[in-house]
Amino acid sequence: MIVLTGATGFIGSQLVRQLGAGHDLLLVSRDAAAAQSRFPGIPVCDYEALPAHDLTGAVFIHLAVRNNDRPGTIEEFRASNVDGLLDVAAVARRGGAASFINLCSTHALAPKAGDFYGLSKQEGARALAQFWPDGATNLYIPAVYGNDFQGRLAFLGRLPGALHPAVLGFLRQIKPMISIDHLRGVLLELAARRDVSDDPWRTEQYAADPVGNVGLFAAVKRMIDLMAVVAVIALLGWIMVLVAVYIRLDSKGPVIFAQRRVGRGGVVFTCYKFRTMAVGTAHAATHNVSAAAVTKAGQFLRRTKLDELPQIINVLMNEMSLVGPRPCLPLQTELVDFRRARHVLQLKPGITGLAQIGDIDMSDPARLAAWDDRYRAFRTLLGDVGILIRTALGGGSGDRVTPSSR
Repeated sequence: MIVLTGATGFIGSQLVRQLGAGHDLLLVSRDAAAAQSRFPGIPVCDYEALPAHDLTGAVFIHLAVRNNDRPGTIEEFRASNVDGLLDVAAVARRGGAASFINLCSTHALAPKAGDFYGLSKQEGARALAQFWPDGATNLYIPAVYGNDFQGRLAFLGRLPGALHPAVLGFLRQIKPMISIDHLRGVLLELAARRDVSDDPWRTEQYAADPVGNVGLFAAVKRMIDLMAVVAVIALLGWIMVLVAVYIRLDSKGPVIFAQRRVGRGGVVFTCYKFRTMAVGTAHAATHNVSAAAVTKAGQFLRRTKLDELPQIINVLMNEMSLVGPRPCLPLQTELVDFRRARHVLQLKPGITGLAQIGDIDMSDPARLAAWDDRYRAFRTLLGDVGILIRTALGGGSGDRVTPSSR
């Protein structure tokens, strides 16, 4: 049985139409009479009557929410989006439900001051993950569209239907969104999942209409990569020569450090960087290397990120992109496994990425894989440009080494 709260809302009403045929539904509403009138033939109850139902093995899809379209205080938002959420989750857990899926807008990932919806949903998602870590999932999604459009997509309703696929296809390159059909598939996939992963971030999942590795997004992204290669060579080539001289004067050893890394599809490739550590330093994840191994020149190069410049060779060879998950070492099997489970290995690795500007390095592989997955789900051309700008402005500190004991 699928228990659906908030079924009279925009997303809920479309999901009911999608799930009504072939699935055992129970709708939960504050106004059960109104919901029953709207969805005749489908069982409906209010929240007080919910515990009386047999919830054994049920899958809860929690859509009930207080949005910013309703004015109120932060306490009123918390009453609905935190306390109300946990109350329903407690009933589901006591009743023997198999899983609980809490839908959250992407606004809850990084809410701004005054965004009471985002702040309360973020708080509620964290509280739910602590309350039911083995059974709850917070599913983050962008704007939803179906046969009807609302919010920023409302203008599509005024366009001829024949134009919708082309316009939506173009908009998806610059703004994440998700169709009700795709959302339905994701929800059913999560509902059917019964394995308990060792991923401590398994309660966070992300879904949007995909942008593929072929098509407009991929073509424009590749064009930007190649333009960057030309720009770096033309504008920063002289700096790379000076850096090479600095490295040779500072310490013995080669200027370029070549290391095997895991790329798209799990294929191992050779990644090139300016050498920042003393010759003979063990090949290990950066966070496992002592700061004492970093040369004087290396400290400067890592702080300014100039050590990354030779990776334009990897970009030119189509092994890397400007933006993407940072490539890891083959020996970092835990991170590779987490990334594979979240389909992150479908992407080309990047010189910079969402996790990097978020100051998340490889010392926390589960968290890093979750942020990489967030990028995978919501990546857009404008999003990539934003990551590049934040990187250029100094965002992120890169992979940190272990402090020296000396």
